[in-house]
Amino acid sequence: MSISPLFIRLYTVGIWLLALGLFGCASSNSARNPERLETEDLVLGTGAEAKRGMDVTVHYRGMLTSGEEFNSSYDSDEPYRFKLGGYRVLAGWDEGIVGMKEGGKRRLIIPHWLAYGRSGRGCDAEGENCVVPPLTPVIYEIELVEVHEDSVF
Repeated sequence: MSISPLFIRLYTVGIWLLALGLFGCASSNSARNPERLETEDLVLGTGAEAKRGMDVTVHYRGMLTSGEEFNSSYDSDEPYRFKLGGYRVLAGWDEGIVGMKEGGKRRLIIPHWLAYGRSGRGCDAEGENCVVPPLTPVIYEIELVEVHEDSVF
């Protein structure tokens, strides 16, 4: 009995795809490698709604997908104010905070291209020992402290 070369190729490809799936290379675990910005409301706010062009004040906690915290405004007890949609923060923040209401808390799972991208964050001169390595998705928990409807920034 002879086995066709096409069967052997298809069998080999099938084994590789199975191996990739088993070892996580083809995983769909969005928290480890999101394909798009993902949001999860932890607490729904009841105050003013954040819209593009408005100044907002937030508290935040930044984490790697392992759960390791790398940045937090809570440590200094100083919330951060910025113009939403003004390109002064991560693109994932500009997109993910829109629609929140004052008093709300939201988890943002941000893919690398909406976070720190190819550069990473806090790398040494050789591009190593990074706080956030290049091409790494991040998680931010955002608390919307205030929406400044009379924005003057």
